[in-house]
Amino acid sequence: SNFVRDMAGNDAEPQLLSDGLRAFAVVDDIVAPTLLSFNLSLTSHELVLQLSEPMNVSTLNVSSISLVNNTASPVSIHRLHSATSVSNISNCVAAPFVVVTLSDADVDALALDDTIGTGSDNTLLTIDAGAWTDLYGNLIEGVNTSAAVNLTGYEPDTVKPELEAYEIFMNTSGG
Repeated sequence: SNFVRDMAGNDAEPQLLSDGLRAFAVVDDIVAPTLLSFNLSLTSHELVLQLSEPMNVSTLNVSSISLVNNTASPVSIHRLHSATSVSNISNCVAAPFVVVTLSDADVDALALDDTIGTGSDNTLLTIDAGAWTDLYGNLIEGVNTSAAVNLTGYEPDTVKPELEAYEIFMNTSGG
């Protein structure tokens, strides 16, 4: 087999499954995952989170995530209400990424408040400690307002509005 070679270029001797080596020790993962960065797209309604390790997406409490407009004395704080989906991005090499598809209510709330969510200068993210677990059950480290994570990438809302419903009231009584 030429899968592994030593410094002199010699092939390693293959080990049969029946001759496998038993692990001397197995060390459990006890390291708390951390949030490294995030992107926000108001066009696709997506919040993309980069984490220090793979996460169990089914354990995320979306309402534990907040967007704030600054770390010193935030004027605007928007705590997410819900998500339409939470999923892993497959084939990520550097670090695990998770996509949170924001609810229309959250996107609308951000659109109505021009002090938050309009760019990297006024969009930071916090998450409550213990609001999410990794694949080994370790709770995520919290990020409070004073240490809020800066926005890495931003896409504004470029979707044109569409009329969804209307009502007409016609007074036929002549008055």
